[in-house]
Amino acid sequence: MQIPVIDWNSANIVEETRKAFTHVGGGRFYNIWSEEENAQIKQWFKVLAEWYKTTPLEDKQAFQVTKSDNQHGWIPHDDEKGGETTNPKRRGDHKEQLNISHLATLPNVPEFLRKDLEKTVPLMQKKGEEVIDIFEKILDVPKGTLVDVHNNCNDQQIRAAWYLGADEEIKNNQISCGEHKDRNGITLLFSESPNKKLQVKCKDKVWNDIEYIDNSMVVNMGVIMEIWTANYLYAPYHRVLNDVDESFTTGYFMQPHGETIVEHIGPNAGEYEFSMTVNNIRAELRKAHMRIKNKK
Repeated sequence: MQIPVIDWNSANIVEETRKAFTHVGGGRFYNIWSEEENAQIKQWFKVLAEWYKTTPLEDKQAFQVTKSDNQHGWIPHDDEKGGETTNPKRRGDHKEQLNISHLATLPNVPEFLRKDLEKTVPLMQKKGEEVIDIFEKILDVPKGTLVDVHNNCNDQQIRAAWYLGADEEIKNNQISCGEHKDRNGITLLFSESPNKKLQVKCKDKVWNDIEYIDNSMVVNMGVIMEIWTANYLYAPYHRVLNDVDESFTTGYFMQPHGETIVEHIGPNAGEYEFSMTVNNIRAELRKAHMRIKNKK
């Protein structure tokens, strides 16, 4: 099963997206930006790479995540020093990552990145709402049902990763980003690195490469949206394999408001009753992740 590639300007974008997210759970959309917008995305990746590669370790550590706020800040690549473990069955991911929350105000972010973040966040938020509008049409729900609960930038999170090349030490059972499903609504993945080895596991259980295309984004379905649609939309496992060359990516993780009550919508609604807040779903997903991690 191939990863769908969808032209943002296609007259059949709703049906093409339906097929992609009911069978694969993800797809690459291209021709998504105007010339000016695309230039800003490229500028963002330019300054992000420069910050990662020129900032002294002690300056990065000033932004390191803490136990009280593990959703905001810099994460080192070594799991023994607080690095991220996306797949709890593996060692920590072979990457550095900057998590950025509170996107409406951007408190406590590196000043070197602030100017371009302020220009980039609105572009990603707007594109995310446009994607969600397509899903409203797919699910045949009233306009705003999903967009209106994903419209607050402070509910979203940016995860900007530097996948280190193979010239860096790679430990046994360690890849750039371990196999996982996203525990949010939907995720937009942006990258200007053609060599990034992103893979998605389709419903046929086969891992498929996602080839690079300029002026594009990869969209992954999250578990919350899978639950919300009673498994009509599919949340896939995905990963990033190691590569000899470094690469950079920015994930825009869109989350419904925490107190939103999730009750089934779409073609599978009514098969069984379900009602739970987004915050409670996230808490249960987090507990499941930690149970697996603690068994290592």
